[in-house]
Amino acid sequence: MKQIRRFLSAVLVLAMLLSMAALLPLANAASFSYNPGTRGVTCTALSSKASAYYTGSYVYSTLSAKSASVIKSSLATLMTNTHSTKTTYANLTTYSKYSDAKAGSSSKITLFYTSNAVSGTWDSGKTWNREHVWPQSLGSFTTSNCGSDLHHVRPADVKVNSTRGNLPYGYVRGGSYSSAKTSSGTLGGYYNASYFEPLDNVKGDVARILLYCYVRWGESNLTDVIQSTDLLLSWCKSDPVDTWEMGRNDVVQGIQGNRNVFIDYPEYAWLIFGKSVPSDMTTPSGMAKAGGSSGGSTGGTTGGSTATLVSSAPSNWAGNYVLVGVNGSSYYVLDASGSVTSTSLGSTSGAKTLSAAGITRSGNTLSGVSDSYIYTVAKTGSYYYFKMKGSSNYLSYKAKGLTTASTYTGTAAQWTLSLSSGAVLMRSRSATSYYLGFNTNLFRCYSSTGYKLYLYKVN
Repeated sequence: MKQIRRFLSAVLVLAMLLSMAALLPLANAASFSYNPGTRGVTCTALSSKASAYYTGSYVYSTLSAKSASVIKSSLATLMTNTHSTKTTYANLTTYSKYSDAKAGSSSKITLFYTSNAVSGTWDSGKTWNREHVWPQSLGSFTTSNCGSDLHHVRPADVKVNSTRGNLPYGYVRGGSYSSAKTSSGTLGGYYNASYFEPLDNVKGDVARILLYCYVRWGESNLTDVIQSTDLLLSWCKSDPVDTWEMGRNDVVQGIQGNRNVFIDYPEYAWLIFGKSVPSDMTTPSGMAKAGGSSGGSTGGTTGGSTATLVSSAPSNWAGNYVLVGVNGSSYYVLDASGSVTSTSLGSTSGAKTLSAAGITRSGNTLSGVSDSYIYTVAKTGSYYYFKMKGSSNYLSYKAKGLTTASTYTGTAAQWTLSLSSGAVLMRSRSATSYYLGFNTNLFRCYSSTGYKLYLYKVN
């Protein structure tokens, strides 16, 4: 009997020790602050914690001048070396009431996707659960490391989270899609069989979280999780950092030591891919508008991009392209600054010789390509749309010609793409017997595929 008592006593002591161990990471929880920020209020200044985080070689003016690869590796080192406390999947249920607090509330949290305010008290996943923004099935983690990182895992409505499942992110509106809603009917996004599209005011948050996982944790298959890097950058720009996101970054730094650098400096999102930082973008640091694109020789410089002829059809055409037509020995480029106009004959003011556009050609390579001649291509359902990088418009079919549209959702702005004898067949969805082509110095739509069009993909 004494042996049994001793055994039971030992089991009880062990259980108490394990319970205490589980609570150790939360020992200083009382010192954490509740996120004071507000959703939807654009953040136009770095917080004091953010300003103090970047010192020495990590100061933006120094690091941004480096090559894309050096910038990426340096940011990974910074976020890894300052990640002093590893959160667990279990204690995220407690930490979330601080990091995701609704405007400083000690009782309410803001849910991801819907922005609904609910009780922050954990009820075993009945009201909200833990959403891996980068799906576990598409990552190299489960519920540790990246899978339990507070910068990554967010509280979300159970039903919306289940609807999203492990779908990658992408545009779905424009084709057949369904709405992801909570049990009470609050909208949390849109989805089809291929992609999940978050609401516009969440798109930037998604982009910056994916960038964090990509750089901090080395999750390399970024385009398995989002339709394209161009779409990711587009979302990062269109939905700027708000004060809630900055406040959350501060709170998480107080818990685990590191920051998501892409919240403080969204500019780095462009630089790690060797692209120019948009000068019309609002960021907390203000460096974009202050000339944040003046990096090093391969770290996001201005001066034009290079592009290579598409000679074999990719499985997914998403990316940046230049549309080129040929007339004899002269090459023409279609304007992407938003100035394409249309008449019943399909004439366009957007056709310019390469030399007049400041572009040079050598073999199958173009050099000196500015944004005003680049189209960002992304997919919606089975079709592609061409967004003009020099404006917010989309290339659209009209009366056997071309025009611009303010949205990609209409069928006139959607196209199918294929390759034939080295030329691209770009067929209109709204007029399926018409293809974009070039003839007599004009880009227009023809019922014949004989007027060839060539796509050069931007490097």
